[in-house]
Amino acid sequence: MAIGRSSISQQIKKPNTKKPKINIKELLKKYKSGKSIGSTNLARLKARGLVKRTSGKNKGKKIDLGNRGKV
Repeated sequence: MAIGRSSISQQIKKPNTKKPKINIKELLKKYKSGKSIGSTNLARLKARGLVKRTSGKNKGKKIDLGNRGKV
């Protein structure tokens, strides 16, 4: 007995796997108050320019990065 694809897709339903949106304002408040927000969230804030980078403006450049192998 053959089962059509449409009937299989109707039988197997995937759960809703949407991730909640990240509230940048709340993250920034948490960071400024001194609480831990995690390295990924800190990187998000740095990428948006809301938090200063440790290397200053030289992200990706080969100057003034210290001894990090980018000479």
